[in-house]
Amino acid sequence: MMGNEMVKQDINFLEYPLWHLDQKSKEGKIFKDIEGYIYRAGYKVPVYLDVIFLYYLMYLSQREGWKKEIEVTKTDVLRNCGVTVCAFYTKRLEDSLKRWANVTIEFAGTFYDNKKYLSLVFHIIETWKIEEKTKKVKIRFNDEWLIKVRESNYFKMLNLQEFIKLRNPIASRLYEILAKTFQNRNVWEIDAHKLAIKLTLHKKYYSHIKQKIKAAVNIINKKSELNIIFKTRNEGRNKGIFVFIKKEKNKEKEKQQNIEQKTKKQKISKEEIQQLLSFVREDQKNDDIVKDIIKKYAKKKGYEYCLKNIIYTNKNSNENYKVYLLQSLENNYGEFEDITNIKNTKEEQENKQENREENKKINVKYTINAIKNKKVKIEDKVYSINEDGSVTTEKETITRGRLFVMLCANMAKLLE
Repeated sequence: MMGNEMVKQDINFLEYPLWHLDQKSKEGKIFKDIEGYIYRAGYKVPVYLDVIFLYYLMYLSQREGWKKEIEVTKTDVLRNCGVTVCAFYTKRLEDSLKRWANVTIEFAGTFYDNKKYLSLVFHIIETWKIEEKTKKVKIRFNDEWLIKVRESNYFKMLNLQEFIKLRNPIASRLYEILAKTFQNRNVWEIDAHKLAIKLTLHKKYYSHIKQKIKAAVNIINKKSELNIIFKTRNEGRNKGIFVFIKKEKNKEKEKQQNIEQKTKKQKISKEEIQQLLSFVREDQKNDDIVKDIIKKYAKKKGYEYCLKNIIYTNKNSNENYKVYLLQSLENNYGEFEDITNIKNTKEEQENKQENREENKKINVKYTINAIKNKKVKIEDKVYSINEDGSVTTEKETITRGRLFVMLCANMAKLLE
């Protein structure tokens, strides 16, 4: 691909979820959370990687005059979808086709054709097979599905490469919703919990949803042409409204930032390497080979790359952890792992440490400025701080320096 390929998608299939965020869903799922829309998956539910594959296959059909049947090599699909060409992803592509072939979506008076609301039922991929001689994948789209997209007057052209670059499930699903929403407006408001349902984001608490959306918006702003300002409005306990404002992007500034980012050398601190090692499976943390593997790839690929692949390895490795970890880091098996929660936890810990250091400085400053003509309680004794700086009771004296230490360590309390 050259980078500006646009794929047509009917807005109904952007408004209502064709794929889900939950990568651990069991087979045979039925989704009825949105009134008038029923989503059935007879096999595993399609997730982020599956919709990338689907959009690329739709693009090939579109490019060839909306052909119902297309043939393509698995290598071409993997390369153009931005994933590593290897046995793992080859099998994953086949699994993805099986997922789409087992999806049925039903609109009960909710499918809008730009004139009226209709009741419709769709499949997406009718059949697929691998040709014995050529090893090409042959895919046949469902007629109704393809015709609705092809003839739609209520559609959005999605930048396929931009979508692939997001590399984050929540950001990608939000991108679909925002792309169609901002066709005819620049401001959009929605209840936080309603948006979570549209995203298939299973979070009960407003604060958790807000955290996820904020991170997703940052990714969209960084990796796409959209420039979104995200605001929130609290509406009571565990309730809130999300406000999305579309702004024009400063392309020259963005271009310069991208150049600087590309030329910037990959740096990783010892603390970050230790942080990565802390995520390794418990029985492997003291293994020197595992440590060496992580150090090597951390310096080569960076923190986030390694963290995703460590999390992926922890979930999927059975016996030989070291070999699986090495393969995952080499082939980037974990590139679609969602590490937002883990990153936020790390940032919270760093912020707490910064706050502790800052409070310590404030305490020392306050003590210095207020040291004279005050009283301080140490254990059960109250000491007077004299004009000359001495600290005394009737029977005892302590040094001013000792007082500083005890105050900073919260072992002493300065009295008003």
